[in-house]
Amino acid sequence: SLTPQVRLEEEFFGARVVDGARSNEVWFKAGQIASALRVQPMVIAKLCSSVRIKDGKDLGLGFKFEKKNFCMPGYARRDSDDKWELSPLALEAFKEYQAKFPLIFSGLMKVADARELDPKHLVAGAEDPDKYVQDALEWIKTHELSRLPLLPANTDACGGTTIKSVEDCADEFAKMTAAAVCIKKVERFKVSDLLLPLPGLVPDALTIGKQNFQCGDRVVNCLAGGPVPLGARATVVGVEEPLIDILLDTKIVSGNTLGGRCSDFRGYRVKFESLLNLSDKPGRSSKSTKAPAGWQGSQQVRDVGRGMAFAGGPRG
Repeated sequence: SLTPQVRLEEEFFGARVVDGARSNEVWFKAGQIASALRVQPMVIAKLCSSVRIKDGKDLGLGFKFEKKNFCMPGYARRDSDDKWELSPLALEAFKEYQAKFPLIFSGLMKVADARELDPKHLVAGAEDPDKYVQDALEWIKTHELSRLPLLPANTDACGGTTIKSVEDCADEFAKMTAAAVCIKKVERFKVSDLLLPLPGLVPDALTIGKQNFQCGDRVVNCLAGGPVPLGARATVVGVEEPLIDILLDTKIVSGNTLGGRCSDFRGYRVKFESLLNLSDKPGRSSKSTKAPAGWQGSQQVRDVGRGMAFAGGPRG
């Protein structure tokens, strides 16, 4: 059986990693990033979202979208006053972008506000404006940012860096468990006989409202016959009612990368009622994670044209 030390680690290592990462986070206002790059705040505001050129392609980095209220976890968020903030990862991306394509930054400070910009006006100083802009589009397309998901801004979700830390801790926990658990074979006994529920049958204890999920919580899959193995353990890394993003302790065949935020075959999106929360304790405060009206699930892939492509959600 599990030792007390392993049982304690089982319940709390996810929350410890997530809370530790969040307590050390530093966030910037757009004006601070503009000052660091020596450009107008308007330039940062545009590049944070979308900068359309004449052929409809997008030179923006897509960290946030005001009207749709979506953002990229780990790069942008809303603060307690509902104002946008950007992370050091976003600042580094801006620095890299400016170093490679400075004329785009300087050009945005000069051109009049337009819905679709002409490359000849935007990067007038380039020897071949069309090629310059095309090179920038190719850089954006191949950058890891183009593969990251967009989520509603009020979603409780971890960025890729935090998820990687949870993943590393889960690997260490797996080693600790292997050394601490003695497996004994019991004849004429099926684990599935004890675990709930059967497909289509949800016990009252597992329904939405009966359990409170937060990033960092340790959970176990209780759904038999689904894509996630029965009894598989995981850490919550995103809560978007009625769905939860989990980082599994071990790889599964049906697993994915959660939009590029974790290793192959380690992530999956499940419904609330398929999980038993091992970390939820009486009296713990809950967080609001309701998605916008009409929202059915977050984006996992972006199209190659840099338009916002959401799986079942709105398009920007």
